[in-house]
Amino acid sequence: MDNAQRLFPIIAWIMDIPEPQGTELWRQVREYQKATAFPYVSTPEIHGLSLGLSEGIEVSLKLKFGEPGLQLMPEIRALRDYEKLQTILHAIEAAASPEDLRRLWAG
Repeated sequence: MDNAQRLFPIIAWIMDIPEPQGTELWRQVREYQKATAFPYVSTPEIHGLSLGLSEGIEVSLKLKFGEPGLQLMPEIRALRDYEKLQTILHAIEAAASPEDLRRLWAG
């Protein structure tokens, strides 16, 4: 039994979902699970993954740009978007300067 299956009765109880809407919601949850290749990741897990990405970004910035790269870290640590952090980490290799990277989150 996965997390969604365990949580569904609690969610239905809190929301007091009447039938047939409850059955339809459960059908949609199962459909979504089948459509996504990724299991549910909890908020603490995302936080841990984000911390790991930040550490990887910091090492990569230091190796690629030295101190100018490390000056980006306060801004990067403030980011909470896991996917954006992944994008930043993968973009470091091709970036010509720290400013190239800053454009990824500063727009």
